[in-house]
Amino acid sequence: MGGGRDVMAAMIKASKSFVMVRIPAGEFLMGSSYGRGEPDEFPQHPVWLDEYYLGRFPVTAAEWAAFLNAYGADVSDFFEPSRETTVTLWEGRYYPRKECADHPANGVTWLGAEAYCRWLTAQTDRPYRLPTEAEWEKAARGRLVHQYYPWGNETPLGRAQFGQVWSSPRTTLCRVDSFPPNGYGIHDMAGNVWEWCSDWYDRNYYHSSPRAHPKGPDEGNLKVLRGGSWGGLDIQIRCGIRVGERPDVSESNVGFRVARPA
Repeated sequence: MGGGRDVMAAMIKASKSFVMVRIPAGEFLMGSSYGRGEPDEFPQHPVWLDEYYLGRFPVTAAEWAAFLNAYGADVSDFFEPSRETTVTLWEGRYYPRKECADHPANGVTWLGAEAYCRWLTAQTDRPYRLPTEAEWEKAARGRLVHQYYPWGNETPLGRAQFGQVWSSPRTTLCRVDSFPPNGYGIHDMAGNVWEWCSDWYDRNYYHSSPRAHPKGPDEGNLKVLRGGSWGGLDIQIRCGIRVGERPDVSESNVGFRVARPA
């Protein structure tokens, strides 16, 4: 595997988004109350998490391209470049599309997101990983309770990238800092791209999940995605919404952000 600290430094310089935000230890209410969400979001339940860090932004096209170029091996299981991705392949190297360097990386498989975290760990000597589903939701809620969105219950118009009809990567997706942050100072937790979590998906998991540090089922066929995307409706970009997808799937509405322990 190629790469090195010079690659890491170049990646950070290329993109403004490589910033981690501290999420304090404590309890939060996970899921949705009956009548305010989908069946797999019930029951709403308290969850305790220790302190951790989460990326202020999703991994950007600039950061993802730097990883793909440094990896030094076949990346076909990680990413499928297309006319809809913010990263493109040209003459054997990967580049952010014009004016897309600070757009979220998309078309990334769960396998690719995991590989990125391992690579980032090797470059920094810090243990980066995908967030658990509980870590993702606590950060998304930004200290708010019983609210639909990271900013509250107000309409998402002007607060998130959603409800788009495809035109191009530059205009259908948006920069990761296009909208104000939530109460933790984290951006883009609703809309733009769905984000991979580390957990296997189980629609009934909340009925038996542990109260402290839930990490999802031990096995499964689908991995959890959170946050909704550029093509979703307003009800599909809520803090509580959760779906499952195969870990090898590459879609234009899917990306990720990183986490690490405190």
